[in-house]
Amino acid sequence: LFPVRDILTPVLPRFLGNKEDLKKQINRAAKYSIAANVILGIGAAAFVPPFIWLFFPKYLSSLPFFYFLLFYFPFHGFRSVLPSVFYALQEQRILFRLTAARLIFTLVAGVLFTYLLGIWGAALEILLVGVVIIPAYIRALQKVLPGWRFRLRELVSFDAVDRDFYRKIRNRIFAKIGLLKTF
Repeated sequence: LFPVRDILTPVLPRFLGNKEDLKKQINRAAKYSIAANVILGIGAAAFVPPFIWLFFPKYLSSLPFFYFLLFYFPFHGFRSVLPSVFYALQEQRILFRLTAARLIFTLVAGVLFTYLLGIWGAALEILLVGVVIIPAYIRALQKVLPGWRFRLRELVSFDAVDRDFYRKIRNRIFAKIGLLKTF
């Protein structure tokens, strides 16, 4: 769709003067990014298999790997928000260290898991890197932004700001496909 950092990097610096608003914006961005990735994953799970079946039937045996990798989407949605936060806070050194650690972990885990488990090891490595590296990002963000916390209940909360955001997205989508007049 679009990289989250392209949207957040210019927006987050506006909230640097008020740390509480910045924390709320980070959580809201994470919530929307996770939701978008979950929706994308559900859409992919629904529409990719028929596409593969119609156009690339000899690759149907790879669908279990594809479904396994879909579990990575929500974790990626959360992690994709955090680099923009480090940019906004001018903490590129921390982001560099996190990225280096992620790359090293990816290299080691990729070689090890692929050697031990074959193609399933490669899929497992992608999922584990996504899951294992998130606590390091969270700890680093809590170090530079004390008091920041993301609670799972925030994923299911729905307030006036969310309703307004949903309405704008819905109107934009319907306007693109010509259905705005019916709503």
